[in-house]
Amino acid sequence: MGIGSKMGFTGNEDDAIIVKNLQELPLEQVDWKMDNNERQDVHVSEEPNRSHEYGKCSIEPLHAEEQCYMKWNFDPYELQNGGGGTEYPGGVFLMPYWLDRFYSENIGTQ
Repeated sequence: MGIGSKMGFTGNEDDAIIVKNLQELPLEQVDWKMDNNERQDVHVSEEPNRSHEYGKCSIEPLHAEEQCYMKWNFDPYELQNGGGGTEYPGGVFLMPYWLDRFYSENIGTQ
């Protein structure tokens, strides 16, 4: 049984995006260095990033497999990130999974 059917999703477009993101999330939660600055298939934004640096973000968010370990407060548009090789726990997957289970079972039944 797939993750979407276990999580009680209603089938709308947002649920499909959430399920797809969780299914494609890398199982290895290590903060490897990722550098996507030289990629020709990524369009660089002219707007500044969170650190007010220009030319450091893409126009479209990068896929989870093309980024370093991504916490929920991470910028998915950042082209260069990661490093250190730190291994993290699976909270990036477990938190949204259990939040959905809680809301599907407790809030959705009222």
